[in-house]
Amino acid sequence: MNDYKNNYPSIIIHGFAGWGEDDPMHNLFNYWGPTPKRNLIHYLRNQGYEVYFPSLGPFASAWDRSCELYAYIFGGTVDFGKVHSEKFNHKRYGRTYPGVLKDLGKTEAHKKVNLYGHSFGGPTIKCFVDLMHNGWQEEVDGTPEDELSPLFKGGMDHLIHTMNTLSGVNNGTILDQFFNDKTMHMTEKVILKATSLLGHSRGVKVFDLGQQMFDLGLYPEDIHGKPEHQSEADFEKGFQKYASSKLDRSNWEMDIIWCKWMNDHQGVAPNIYYFAERADNSHYEPGSEFPKMNTMFPISHFTGNYIAKKQPVRETGYEYGPEWYPNDGFVPVVGQSAPLNQPAVEVGPETEFKPGIWHNMPITIGDHLFWMNWTGNKYVVRKTWDRFMERARMLPDGEDNQ
Repeated sequence: MNDYKNNYPSIIIHGFAGWGEDDPMHNLFNYWGPTPKRNLIHYLRNQGYEVYFPSLGPFASAWDRSCELYAYIFGGTVDFGKVHSEKFNHKRYGRTYPGVLKDLGKTEAHKKVNLYGHSFGGPTIKCFVDLMHNGWQEEVDGTPEDELSPLFKGGMDHLIHTMNTLSGVNNGTILDQFFNDKTMHMTEKVILKATSLLGHSRGVKVFDLGQQMFDLGLYPEDIHGKPEHQSEADFEKGFQKYASSKLDRSNWEMDIIWCKWMNDHQGVAPNIYYFAERADNSHYEPGSEFPKMNTMFPISHFTGNYIAKKQPVRETGYEYGPEWYPNDGFVPVVGQSAPLNQPAVEVGPETEFKPGIWHNMPITIGDHLFWMNWTGNKYVVRKTWDRFMERARMLPDGEDNQ
């Protein structure tokens, strides 16, 4: 019989451009398994695991998504922070959530929570865990005490059992350099125009693109009657707000330089277990590692070829060599690994898991979408997730395993 130490709930965070159960989109095309037979959340819940998968801003920054995650867990209105919102020229408050784990830390069953972040969900939970642990002094100094969100005070890392990145963009990906600045500016404007149109229609009730903090679109609950489209003048104002906040945008935050800066400003909490789950679906050819065409999602194959041929064009502070070539189609294996400046161990058969240190898990053969159950054998994917859940159940609380 398994010697379970706990049965804590899990929250699974989608990546860039993704969605969760708050969007009806997941009933049409589930992020965690696009067909009924591949529905990963349905499988995990049928196995008896308490699992949540929120809809966070699909194009929002790691900070803004962290603030949304805090409100999603505890309930209340999203507070992006007084200092942060003023610095990055967007609204301070977002939507209001009922709270899925309002009793977190108050009952034995919900004493702690496990966090899983796929792709850009990795930087999201890294930011969230750091805020829960350290808070953010700028917000403390610049916000009246009676207005300050508890998230920015820190001291709540005892509520987190494990954090797990799944092909997380922990050290960055050179895909961020796919477009030059001018092309990226044009692409963002097209996407945000679609955001504005969708956000002022009933379509936002199906898939919320989450740019309301820049006055681009309405929240689904604010759509009543026949919505009116946003004027060109108001759209331009919103787009300029967005364009002026480069360091508060998810596409920039997957850049190797930004990831290094963030890693330099984050640490590890002594009582939390850190796991970096990594995938590789490339093979060696002279000069680089190229994607395996027959086992990789078509988009992953295209982007994987770019990674195999491209080298960073900006100073990163890292030695960039052949070790950066193996990839899952979107992120190099090094990019998915533990932050390069933080304590880490390569996990082998005899490794004992300890809190306060990153564990680089053995590399999984699969592409970036494997964790979502879009590619690979569905039974292998299920067993992989069973391993995650069982691992968390078997681990004692971090403070009891020092």
